Amino acid sequence: MAFCGLCGKEIPEGQTFCRECNNKLANPKTEVGAVKKQKWSAVSVICFVAAGLTFLLCLLGGIQILLGADSMATLSSALGNTIAELFYNNCGTVFGGVGLFIIAFGLFSGALLAYLGCKYKKK
Repeated sequence: MAFCGLCGKEIPEGQTFCRECNNKLANPKTEVGAVKKQKWSAVSVICFVAAGLTFLLCLLGGIQILLGADSMATLSSALGNTIAELFYNNCGTVFGGVGLFIIAFGLFSGALLAYLGCKYKKK
């Protein structure tokens, strides 16, 4: 079975031209060009695994920080707002921002690693 190196269509046995694009085949008895299975390199696999782990760990860590920040931001006592409570409420707001930053960083770095994994795929 042969394939056209230009358009990738299957060429019946014995033909020297592709019926689809009129490309002349150099050696019609062998498979030519476009239809080849691509293999994954070790670098690609490592990049994809690192992308998944980075995103997952940043997501879980960011969620934990957000949950702790919510507890701090809503801290109050029966006596009303004291200076310590206001301090912890403000710290909770800051930690909430840090948690969102960590999640965004995980999403960005995971996407970057996945892009690199696709880029270093063997051809």
